[in-house]
Amino acid sequence: MDRRTRVRFSLRYKIMAILFGAMLLIALLSDTLFYSTTRTQLLNNAVKQTELLAHQIDLEIASSQTGEAYIDNLLGNELRIASIAIEEQLPRHVAEVTNRQLQRIAAQLGVSGITLFQPTAGDIVGVRSTDPREIGLSTKGMGKWYIAFRDLLAGHPQASSYGTAAKDYWSGPFSNATSDPSKVDKWGYYYDGTTDYIIDPFYVSTSIPGYEQEVGVNTAIRHIQAADSDVLAIAVLNRTFGQTPIRYSYHGTSWVDVANEPVMYGDYKYRNMAVDVKSKNTALRSNRTVSVIDSASGHSVLKTFIPESVRGTRYVVEVVTDYRVISSTLTLLIHNLVVVSAILLFATALLSYLGSDLIAKPLRRITKAVDEIADRNFEAQVQVHRSDEIGVLADHVNEMSRKLVGYLRELSLRERGKGMDYLVMATHALVHELGTPWRRSARCRNCCRASNRGSTARRLRSSSVCMRPLTMRIAFPASSRASLNMADCLSNGPTSLPS
Repeated sequence: MDRRTRVRFSLRYKIMAILFGAMLLIALLSDTLFYSTTRTQLLNNAVKQTELLAHQIDLEIASSQTGEAYIDNLLGNELRIASIAIEEQLPRHVAEVTNRQLQRIAAQLGVSGITLFQPTAGDIVGVRSTDPREIGLSTKGMGKWYIAFRDLLAGHPQASSYGTAAKDYWSGPFSNATSDPSKVDKWGYYYDGTTDYIIDPFYVSTSIPGYEQEVGVNTAIRHIQAADSDVLAIAVLNRTFGQTPIRYSYHGTSWVDVANEPVMYGDYKYRNMAVDVKSKNTALRSNRTVSVIDSASGHSVLKTFIPESVRGTRYVVEVVTDYRVISSTLTLLIHNLVVVSAILLFATALLSYLGSDLIAKPLRRITKAVDEIADRNFEAQVQVHRSDEIGVLADHVNEMSRKLVGYLRELSLRERGKGMDYLVMATHALVHELGTPWRRSARCRNCCRASNRGSTARRLRSSSVCMRPLTMRIAFPASSRASLNMADCLSNGPTSLPS
């Protein structure tokens, strides 16, 4: 029964599977590495662009603060001049001043309003004003402002480290009005000791020409967003962003001072306080740019937090860009990588299928020759002419076939010689053995003749002796035996044997 092993999984398909798997692994690794590198590069480019925007905003903030400081000093000088002019037109005692007089003088000098503050026991209170909400206003809870008022009354306003000071004059920065926190005003305070009150002319922010609307930071941010549609929002976050801001209150109205606003400039639209506060703190602590991918307002965005500092004031610029710009590029990249990888895999499969025939075909020839040798065709030869391992194997199979044929021929001649030796030995043994039975058969014939001449009893004895079987044993190599029976001799008559 033929029990030869059959090919269940061809070497061709094994080679194809190995090459295809290797190429697939290489394609996956290279595509993954290329995708990761490209994604990192795109993110780095986006971060660098946002850093450039942040530096531009930083310059705008510095320029704006310089401009605001100039405007602040300019308005402060104007308010000081207006204060001196107001003092010339008012009596020395506040009791002799009316609110109508203040309204007339304010309109004449072009200021938004005038308030007169008078020191009392433990406080400094507004007693006359063009704004009724300023009358009765206490300044004791105004912190640095109250300290500046006390320094001014003491005759040394330059001792205050807050705001700007001149002779008999002090001016605070732009700030929320206590009487109306929705307004950011500019105040000047004058006291030369000749009156029993402090003169406070002020400008309301809406009365100042549109400096902020034309060249302010918010205007620059709006221009940047208009020029680049991928920039969704820009916000300048105060270092106190995420903390509970200091709130001021007066007569049931509370507000946060403009200097303590969590968002200094811009619009904080894409809110995620947990992520934004953590990223802001990390950027300030490490003084490095921090970028995160967040989901806000229904789509993915890239938030970049850049720490900046102007004149000792630290803040963080948050730039929110549309992550779809990066994701669409990565999607196109993945599509191209898949197409290229598919082409490479198909080419690998095709070339491995064709190339594996260079190995499988000569192996089939060798297998066929070995099968013929197994079927006793010992002269079968393999027609493979190669110089690699398969060619060496074919040569060894051919050599095995030739040596096997030679061995069988030698074995046949050796066995034939042994057969002739056995035949000679058998012939000699046969000649030797055939000589002894002939003499015995002659004696038997003589005995029979003598019995015929004797008595009956003698004939019986001679007959019993003569009738004993006469056996001739001849030793052959195969231990075969030849027997010659006396009965045969009597029945058939004498047999002629060679002497």
